[in-house]
Amino acid sequence: MVDSDIRMLCDWKKCEVGELNVLEDHVHLVVSVPPKVSISNLMGVLNGAGSLGGTITLDGQNNPDAIFVFKSAGAFNIAALSKIICNYLAAQYP
Repeated sequence: MVDSDIRMLCDWKKCEVGELNVLEDHVHLVVSVPPKVSISNLMGVLNGAGSLGGTITLDGQNNPDAIFVFKSAGAFNIAALSKIICNYLAAQYP
């Protein structure tokens, strides 16, 4: 994550960045967090926690050996009724 990404995520959570210093292996961040946002929630967002809500389509481009890797540095949640559609398999097995 770079400086602008951290600032964008903090802005999205309505948090105000006081100071930010991005180093090679860690980050120094001074941030004001509103009462409605928990520190753990903000850190989950900044540490790479992710979620899936809705539909994501993976396109194997007709390659039966296509591999998709999802990597998250934190928790990963999948909302109820979410779908992951793989185009290659869907084309073979309607």
